[in-house]
Amino acid sequence: ALIAAPLRVAELVWLQETQQWGHLKHLKDLISIATGTLDERDAAVAEGRPYVVVNHENLLDLLHGNPDAGFGALVIDELSKFKGPRSRRWQPLLKMTKDIRIRVGLTGSPTPNGVEDLFGGVRVIDQGKHLGRSWDRWRNEHMTLLNDGPIKLWQARPDTLPKLMADVAPITFTLADADWKPPPIKHIRVPVELPSVIRKLYDELARE
Repeated sequence: ALIAAPLRVAELVWLQETQQWGHLKHLKDLISIATGTLDERDAAVAEGRPYVVVNHENLLDLLHGNPDAGFGALVIDELSKFKGPRSRRWQPLLKMTKDIRIRVGLTGSPTPNGVEDLFGGVRVIDQGKHLGRSWDRWRNEHMTLLNDGPIKLWQARPDTLPKLMADVAPITFTLADADWKPPPIKHIRVPVELPSVIRKLYDELARE
């Protein structure tokens, strides 16, 4: 499986989380982190581990440079980062992942700037099965053009969001507040030695 995540999440979360939860500990030696230089990313893929984690910025390069990797699944952490059908990486991503059967998108904000953000992410995950394949056709059906000038302004029609959520419901798992209970808070004190210059500024701010 190929997992794409923001850089800090790719480097500091996916592998480390395997040690935080008992049911994930067996995955520790099954994950390769494919961030860093081109050679380091290719070496991570060459290790042949079942799970490869790459940052969003290097996803296309990794796919292009390893066409025979044979990834059977694609997981996109923070799917909303791929919301733009006009973005430089969106169309290439569709082409490079067309043969990957299993696709999962993770996001806490599927429509960060409006319902129009939903189409791009869903299209990457389901290859157009639920919202269609054409961005222009989808937009014309669900949005109204308010300004046809050099910078076009579109507005979603009043019933768009509930209709879209119903359309994608068959492939969506939503975690409501009532569905989960977070672990108890653990407070950990970590002493930090500040450089003298920073310490002086800190003390001045504390006095103020």
